Amino acid sequence: MIILITGASHTGKTLLAQRMLERYHYPYLSIDHLKMGLIRSGNTALTPEEDDALTDYLWPIVREMIKTAIENRQNLIVEGCYVSFDWRKDFDRNYLDSIRFICLAMSDNYIERHFDDIRKHACNIEQRLDDDDCTMDNLKADNRAYSEGFAQKGEQITWITDNYPKVIEAILENYNPGDEAQSNKCPMSIGLKRGTVYLADHQITWAKNAKEAIDELYAVLHELKPDIQHVGSTSIASIKAKPIIDIAVAVNDYAGIIARNGMLAEHDIIFRLDERPEQLLYVKGDFEADTRTHHIHVVLKNSREWMNYLNFRDYLNANRQAALEYEAMKEQLASRYPNDRNAYTEGKQEIITRLLLEAEKWRGK
Repeated sequence: MIILITGASHTGKTLLAQRMLERYHYPYLSIDHLKMGLIRSGNTALTPEEDDALTDYLWPIVREMIKTAIENRQNLIVEGCYVSFDWRKDFDRNYLDSIRFICLAMSDNYIERHFDDIRKHACNIEQRLDDDDCTMDNLKADNRAYSEGFAQKGEQITWITDNYPKVIEAILENYNPGDEAQSNKCPMSIGLKRGTVYLADHQITWAKNAKEAIDELYAVLHELKPDIQHVGSTSIASIKAKPIIDIAVAVNDYAGIIARNGMLAEHDIIFRLDERPEQLLYVKGDFEADTRTHHIHVVLKNSREWMNYLNFRDYLNANRQAALEYEAMKEQLASRYPNDRNAYTEGKQEIITRLLLEAEKWRGK
């Protein structure tokens, strides 16, 4: 679970992060510390006063750190000012399910009545070297900017209007980590309802999902001496893909694997006939929910189909421009055919055919 805490300066973001660390034992990342590390190390020419430019610079870094933590099933508190107002657009629904967002803002009336206390407690958690900009007018303007910016994007604002300690305590009490799915369940699940199309951001857990499936297949098929590899879009680093793992299995003949259909079924690997004359298809998934998690393509060793799977994967992993071109076509088709997998698949054939020709030439070099 990721807890993303933001808001204007002096609203107590760091205090809330510290209290959450103490209560729930979640580590936390200060975006301000990241900022100063990058500035003081000379990795950026930006200065601490360039807030808008710093948000543009820092948020993409923080965003990818959040994704990595989610993919690794790690809890993390992320705290700081430099969060994009439209941050949600950078995450697909699988990531968003694992992010709790908190934006703190002080009302004008609260600032007027408690300005001296705000200044007095500014260094409770962190020592501020220069706080001369903390004037009543600046505080009001800063809080308005954050609350209005996030509210316009549909975010809920946690307002501090009277008793500050009660607001912080209410946040802590309302958040119960025992109710979240972050414990042992991977939030980045695989699987997609049959016939539908949805593209997820590339997830490092896909490689782990594929290895587990390959090990399971090899345990049943090892006597056939198969070559089993992770293929398809989930095997291509950094491009979006349907969250279904494609596995290619190369065998000397089909008789041996068909004879083991019963053993495979014990592992919930189900034979779905030879939908294409040149290969056999097996699937895994939640069949009651009509969801598929794995497509397992059985082909003959050294066949064109086998080489196509490997060439396509290896070429797109080696050629970033080709991979992005393929991803762009997939996104266009997914938007057009979200509930028509056949039309989506047919729409890709032209670019796949062309990329396979390029891959074959690339492999022959």
